[in-house]
Amino acid sequence: MISLYEVSSDEPVFVGFNFTDASGEWTIAQASGNYEARADLALIGGGDAYFYCEPLVSPRWSFEEPPEGSA
Repeated sequence: MISLYEVSSDEPVFVGFNFTDASGEWTIAQASGNYEARADLALIGGGDAYFYCEPLVSPRWSFEEPPEGSA
């Protein structure tokens, strides 16, 4: 699971989450702001097969809405 935080202020603000697909890809709706994504620690599997997924925090990035009328 990937959690998305808006990080323009002093305290990160949770804005949404999504689950990755089998290859680790994920998407979330775009909105203007400064963001970071966080993946929590996860232990998945069962029986004799378990997988440990390390927690990670992405570098911060910015997204700006394109000006109206631009394509």
